[in-house]
Amino acid sequence: MLVRYLLTQLEDERAAGRMVLILRTVLSSGPGTRMLREFLTREVFTRLAALTHSDDADLRADLAASQVVGLMMTRYALKLQPVASAAPDELARRVGPVIQWHLFGDIDGGRGPGE
Repeated sequence: MLVRYLLTQLEDERAAGRMVLILRTVLSSGPGTRMLREFLTREVFTRLAALTHSDDADLRADLAASQVVGLMMTRYALKLQPVASAAPDELARRVGPVIQWHLFGDIDGGRGPGE
């Protein structure tokens, strides 16, 4: 759901352009990097992972964030095919369960996605 929401919002060319600008700012390091990292971890992923009440919520949040940032980099900044042209629903179907697993863990009887 999170992946589908993000990708749907970024279907707009202007929104995708802003995402590329944000990603480039992050890659150049400095205050932009810190601000995005803090936003993603504190406001999004840490809050979701905290719902599990697990001891490793911070690790869960960071792993989920790494998946989302990697997808955004691959699709919008690097424009690697076929990810760059894949339908948002297809990417959500494939990447969403991985992020869900990072955040909430054991969603399929102890195995991770794809195992």
